[in-house]
Amino acid sequence: MILGQGFAQVVSSLFGGIGGGARINQSMVNYSCGGCTQLSQGVAFFSILLIMICAGPIVGSIPLGAIVGVMFYVVSQGLLSVQF
Repeated sequence: MILGQGFAQVVSSLFGGIGGGARINQSMVNYSCGGCTQLSQGVAFFSILLIMICAGPIVGSIPLGAIVGVMFYVVSQGLLSVQF
């Protein structure tokens, strides 16, 4: 799954698209927590939606650099633990 998403990012850039990292990060978190079905993706979606609705102003005050740091950490931990 993760290799396919990485390949899609590369192919997207060849056609002028801009690859997004959010899906890969969400998949890495799901994978590391044992979620491997579409249900885990749905739970993640509704969790993020709930956070955006209820805690939007609080989350909006977090510096972007801190959020990026967390994203890099999650991806680096996930990539180091994936066995091919």
